Amino acid sequence: MGRVGLALPVWVACVALSCCAPATAGATTAGATTAGAVTTDTVLLREVSAARDAGAGCDPGAGSGGGSTGRTGTTGNAKSGGGSKDEYRNAPGCVDELPVAGGYTVAVKRNFPLTGSPTVTHALIVVHGTGRNMEHTYAGMVQAATHAGAIGQTLVAAPFFKADGDEPGSREARWSSDGWKEGADAEQPKGLSSFQVVDVMMAMLADRARFPRLTRVTLVGHSAGGQFTQRYAATGQAPFGMPGVAVDYVVANPSSYMYLSPDRPDLSDPSGARFLRPTVSCDYNAYKYGLEGRPGYLNRLTEQQIVATYTGRRVTYLLGGSDTDKDEDLDTDCAAMVQGRNRFQRGTRFFDWVRSRFPQAPHTRVVVPGIGHDHDRLFDSAQARPVLFGPGSS
Repeated sequence: MGRVGLALPVWVACVALSCCAPATAGATTAGATTAGAVTTDTVLLREVSAARDAGAGCDPGAGSGGGSTGRTGTTGNAKSGGGSKDEYRNAPGCVDELPVAGGYTVAVKRNFPLTGSPTVTHALIVVHGTGRNMEHTYAGMVQAATHAGAIGQTLVAAPFFKADGDEPGSREARWSSDGWKEGADAEQPKGLSSFQVVDVMMAMLADRARFPRLTRVTLVGHSAGGQFTQRYAATGQAPFGMPGVAVDYVVANPSSYMYLSPDRPDLSDPSGARFLRPTVSCDYNAYKYGLEGRPGYLNRLTEQQIVATYTGRRVTYLLGGSDTDKDEDLDTDCAAMVQGRNRFQRGTRFFDWVRSRFPQAPHTRVVVPGIGHDHDRLFDSAQARPVLFGPGSS
């Protein structure tokens, strides 16, 4: 196919390949360039499944206990969620190398082919946390989709934002361990924001020739993935060009939020209704905590456009009611601490800020009692199912 029909920083064109089959066909050419002179020239969706020689596939049964068993890769130290996680540790699926820019790729694990499916009605892009465990993140969402009765028509796709410690290949994009969370440019290739990877994925999903029945896309992330999702919801470019497709954002238990003004919650006010400019010595309103000093991708919109974009998009803050511990991954920088003492308080106060300043914004808060910083249990909860998979999910 030719260019995807919307203005994106990276154009994507891929040949259709069957799941877990070796790449054989030639590729199409795309001609747009990014702000960093990154170009997508010849692009090809290449399977890297270790199971492809055995003919493994990724049919709609994958993840539901039936169908074929595609390559799953290495799960690492995946934590069991509520005792039911083990059966999903090696959730069936395939890993694609998604072309993003200048011959570089990003690994994406998924259950349906990214090249298209007439079955898929909903696509769910799930972003890993600070440990960058694509396998565990994917498995947890497959578990949730299966229990919700939605796996048969839901594409679950988990991108892998690799850093140096993940030993990326010579043609795999890589970011700093913190930069990918914030939409920063990659260390390689130069000029590629991590947000552009989601742009590329959404552009493919918006192609009616690939996904004729798709009506909804959800971007969801937990912890550091929640940070990514919240910032992308405010600045992401691809959703501007997806007519006929509803795009939702689910921000789950992030360590911090990007505020759209210099105000922060008055933590001495138990009502949560008072906001003010804190008197602190740190630059608390610098990006990623505020709008000052944004990196390249986020500067494509003015502050006024970012406010209008974020408050016009459908965002759900999915919070674990017991995510109140001060664990080793909690952001304790000054700019984070003025947002609240823990993740639950920060999410609660940020939502209060949105409601007080922008009551018309289509934002909602869902609290799951008794769940802490555990994405498996959070996404698999009864409260999360209608948020993630629609009101008819079981």
